Amino acid sequence: MVRHVRIAALCAVLLVALAATASAQCTVAAYFSPYDDVEVQVVQRLTEATTSVNCSLYGITNITITKTLKELLGKGVTVKLCLDKTQSAGKYDTHQQLADAGADVVIKKTGVLEHNKFCVIDGSRVIMGSWNYSNNAQKQDNRWWISPAAMPS
Repeated sequence: MVRHVRIAALCAVLLVALAATASAQCTVAAYFSPYDDVEVQVVQRLTEATTSVNCSLYGITNITITKTLKELLGKGVTVKLCLDKTQSAGKYDTHQQLADAGADVVIKKTGVLEHNKFCVIDGSRVIMGSWNYSNNAQKQDNRWWISPAAMPS
């Protein structure tokens, strides 16, 4: 319980600081799984893409997000993914499905951990946080995610 309070307090401080510096530039929203449905928020933001989605991810096993990215590819949206070497070799990783659908997939060549979890949408919006793009992430605690809803072009 104490850990949850500390994490929530730290996140609140970070959000206030971020909001204070970015209030004139963008809107920021925070979501916490398993309390908020982060997957729905990620999918919603991704579906807003009209030209490009560029992501740096630890890995991708989330079937709903994979389906969303494939649908974007079908609409002519450019999708680029940079992934961790070890994680992308996992049994459930969906990067090959995305590559087969036309995504540009780059797998880090070294074994040094690629632990990012962010996407840049249309070159002007960013979704980021510690939420993994996996099927189990929504069930895990202490995952937060920040979505700047709009940034100036």
